[in-house]
Amino acid sequence: MKITSGVSRRPADIEKLLDSVLTDLTSLKTAVDTHKTAVDEIKADFNLLRSNMINCALDACGLAEGTNANTLQTANAIDFVIDGVVYTKAATDNIAMTACAEQAISTYCMYLVTLDAAGALTVTKGTELATDTAVLPSRPADEAVIGAFKIATDGSTTFTSGTTDLGAAGITETYYDLMFANSGADASTAVAAADPTAVGALSTIT
Repeated sequence: MKITSGVSRRPADIEKLLDSVLTDLTSLKTAVDTHKTAVDEIKADFNLLRSNMINCALDACGLAEGTNANTLQTANAIDFVIDGVVYTKAATDNIAMTACAEQAISTYCMYLVTLDAAGALTVTKGTELATDTAVLPSRPADEAVIGAFKIATDGSTTFTSGTTDLGAAGITETYYDLMFANSGADASTAVAAADPTAVGALSTIT
């Protein structure tokens, strides 16, 4: 007589076992997805830091309104970095402002100020908002952030970079010296207009 050892299982028992295995696999997939998300956030933060640290100002430029109409000045000589290479720009007055789209009445807008390797200054307009919550725009490629300014227009005045004088009636301007900007495409977290000099919060991995 042939004797078969082992325990036979009923279909219901097998189904229960398979359900248990499926639950364990689902939990494992969730854990893997969670770790992948954490890794992706770390990679994004690293890329943000790398981009900012190799394209930044090393000194406070003393950004302010220029002596002539429609100009800026940097009151201080500064060293700045582009793609890891250090450059120097002397204190300069009456720097022409980049022509940008018109900013509407009763709005707030942040303008990013950057330098290229030749020391040429660029003004990049952010998105204007009706509330004082505007953020910095993205940094242009191959340029270093040195500062920013915020323009608030009243109910009857518009502002156009390169055309409107910074001392004109109906606008209020605020200047900031920056090391780098944490906003737009280069960043994981936008910088609030209330504190555009802040680095911004990197992702928190839990």
